[in-house]
Amino acid sequence: MEFREIIQKRESKRAFKPDPVSREKIYRVLDAARWAPSAANMQPTRFLVLDKKETIEKIKPALAEGNYWALAAPVIIVVFSKPELDYQSDRVKYYTFDAGQAVMSLIYAAVDNGLMAHPMAGFNGDRVKEIFNLPQDMDVIVVIAMGYRGDSSTLDEVTRKKDMKERTRKPISEIVYYNDISEHFNIDFRGPDKIFEHIINVRFNDIDLIGHVNNAVFLTYFEEARWKFFEEIYGRENITNLNFIIASISINYESPIFPLDIPVVKMWISDIGRSSFRFNYRIESKDGSKLFATGNSVQVFYDYSENRPIKVPAEFLERAALYIEKF
Repeated sequence: MEFREIIQKRESKRAFKPDPVSREKIYRVLDAARWAPSAANMQPTRFLVLDKKETIEKIKPALAEGNYWALAAPVIIVVFSKPELDYQSDRVKYYTFDAGQAVMSLIYAAVDNGLMAHPMAGFNGDRVKEIFNLPQDMDVIVVIAMGYRGDSSTLDEVTRKKDMKERTRKPISEIVYYNDISEHFNIDFRGPDKIFEHIINVRFNDIDLIGHVNNAVFLTYFEEARWKFFEEIYGRENITNLNFIIASISINYESPIFPLDIPVVKMWISDIGRSSFRFNYRIESKDGSKLFATGNSVQVFYDYSENRPIKVPAEFLERAALYIEKF
């Protein structure tokens, strides 16, 4: 998985599948944390892994009530350390900074292994130490719930609404300065001028034995929306002249689509390279009250006669301009 894709796919959702995580994957994630940088290479961060149901239940009294969802995760990781384990400074508590670096590596490695890791602040560190007999001079810095992403419909309404919120970030001009504190970074990202939307008509054949749209059909909805997108910007008669291949595609399932739902695929373009571009997708209910899935696909323009990628056509960039993320 490309690093940018890992960054984009990293989310702190709250619904987990009950499926166990193999010790091999847990090792990979923690090994990434082990290789994180630290001040003077002191490597001060320690990890307590809980992957048995009975030990995960033991942490319940130490969690804030709003973090009840974490108990459904198949893995809980307690991150702890103390100042004496790290480089000493009067200015900075390096042991907490270094723990943060290790946790970020852990989270990205989780994504790369098909997992989701959600760090939590809502816990009582003293209770955690008491329950698991951690040394009293240690500080519990963060508790992480980790596992495979689940269906947000299993959450209560308040928590589910939190999970449905679209990811947003402050503009880079608000947080970055050049050379002087008075000089803001003046190149700023803005979204596309227009989001393409396509209403999906749920068909009888889309429904599986459980009574909702089969997960595999979501990718067909992406494909249907792509076809309609190119039909809009090129015209139906010219679609077959577009020579590109799907290099990769990924999807995150948020909630099931039922027969009476009216899903809408929303899509736009980002990450245009020399020969490739990325479609970003959101499948929502028509009234915007439900988020069914998010995803992305990478398309590569291709010359089949010469069997090689080709430069993204200028005509495509011109026709699709309204739907492209801009700086």
